[in-house]
Amino acid sequence: MDLLEQLADAYLNGEDELRFFYNSETQEVYVPLEEEADDWEEDDSIELVPVKDSREMYEVMVDFSNQFEGKVEEALFQALNGRKPFRAFKEAASVVGVIEQWYDYELEYAKKEMKQWLEEL
Repeated sequence: MDLLEQLADAYLNGEDELRFFYNSETQEVYVPLEEEADDWEEDDSIELVPVKDSREMYEVMVDFSNQFEGKVEEALFQALNGRKPFRAFKEAASVVGVIEQWYDYELEYAKKEMKQWLEEL
């Protein structure tokens, strides 16, 4: 897995309880141990990897859904407009046979976001 894929994975899977850090000197992505956290805060080469925002990812799912027509589009939008839209969207994408396309689309979006983030460091 290359650096951009590691950062994209951290971006997509990070949350309040699980945060990833990026060391710009070693170009490594880490989940620090509890006792290492203070050391990392003092190191200027260490950056906290941003995490996806639920509103932002909802819009990404809408953009993905807009690529389709007919029953596929209908199923995806019905899922997005119902209860627990994130879970329902993945279930609907699986049922209509586009789940792998969704994962690829989501990963490419995350890689684009992380590339931009790296350029801004």
